Amino acid sequence: MNIRDTLERHRTIISIVCVIFMLLGLALGVRWMIGPRVTSPGSFADVGQEFYYVLETKQYFVDSINKVPPFKNDKGQEAVRAYYFSCGPCTKGSRFVGYYEKYSDEVKQRIESGAELTSELAGQALVSADGQKWFALDKHESRPITSAARKKCKKDQKLRPCYPE
Repeated sequence: MNIRDTLERHRTIISIVCVIFMLLGLALGVRWMIGPRVTSPGSFADVGQEFYYVLETKQYFVDSINKVPPFKNDKGQEAVRAYYFSCGPCTKGSRFVGYYEKYSDEVKQRIESGAELTSELAGQALVSADGQKWFALDKHESRPITSAARKKCKKDQKLRPCYPE
């Protein structure tokens, strides 16, 4: 018995398997083209928009995720990234700011000059609960700031990040 005879006898099964693989490949291709919404906070991939906060006016706005905070908005005011969270659906009434983020001038310059955003470089971000007092993300002092959002959710609720629509 040769391969040609085997293929001929089982052509229906082989056709079904081929169609399944083609559909799977199509689904994976579409998923790859659409991509994830945001891979992680602090990611500078060109995937959309992010929330920002103007320190001077204490107002929030949405802009490109490619901005490296702090940066000057169109009015010349300093803006930092704002991380929103929710204990349920991410609706305007249920989301809250967990913390703010910016980079030192040195790290910001390295990122803007094309340095790859490694975990070591991202770990040098500065975080703040109020936009006034800043702590290095990779230091012990920042842990209460980044974990405070979890404490706002009840035990049966799951904390989830919120992104602009």
